[in-house]
Amino acid sequence: MDQLQELAQRFETPYFQFTDESCSPELLEEIAEIIIARNLNLRYLCYARLEKGFTVARLKKLHQSGLRKLMFGLESGSDQTLKKNQ
Repeated sequence: MDQLQELAQRFETPYFQFTDESCSPELLEEIAEIIIARNLNLRYLCYARLEKGFTVARLKKLHQSGLRKLMFGLESGSDQTLKKNQ
C-alpha cells in the first residue's frame, strides 16, 4: 500500500488496475480497509476469483474504498464444453 500511495502521488492519478486474477474476497477486503484507513482517494478495478465470499457487505466496503469494476473469469474443466467453443 505504501507503493500504491507513492505512485498515486508521483503520477498524480487515482486510477489503478490490479491484474492478479486470483484476488480473493478476503485479500481485497484487507486492501480496502487500508485504503479507507489512510483516506486515500483511489479508483481501481481488479480481477478476482469467483467465490461465495463476495457478500453485499463486503462489496459495499470495496466500493467505499474506490473499487469500480470487478471482473471474474470462468473456465471449464470439461472437455465436452471446451470442444463446443472450437
